[in-house]
Amino acid sequence: MFYIVQEAVNNAVKHGSCSEIIITYFSNEDNLYISVEDNGKGFDPKEIASNGMGQSLMKYRARAIGGGLEVNSEPGNGTYILLTFPRMNNKKAEWDWKQVSYEEITDIPR
Repeated sequence: MFYIVQEAVNNAVKHGSCSEIIITYFSNEDNLYISVEDNGKGFDPKEIASNGMGQSLMKYRARAIGGGLEVNSEPGNGTYILLTFPRMNNKKAEWDWKQVSYEEITDIPR
């Protein structure tokens, strides 16, 4: 996730000449979402997809974590990138670190 967001921000600054970038994280019961939106000069996604490695690498990384990447842009209107991936069913560990005191954690026999 980090490298996808990093690439999106780098592209917005380097190629988009933007003055503002908004990164948003949100989730629902099924999925996690991270969006990166900029007010840069935008681009035609069809042309960039065939010329550059950045967008292909971002999509590859999204697939590698079981997600997908949506890129929306048009010349003169900035870029919106949405990373979506399924929420994992997190099982509660044997102990919940929020419920255990510091003393209990550090009271380890030596």
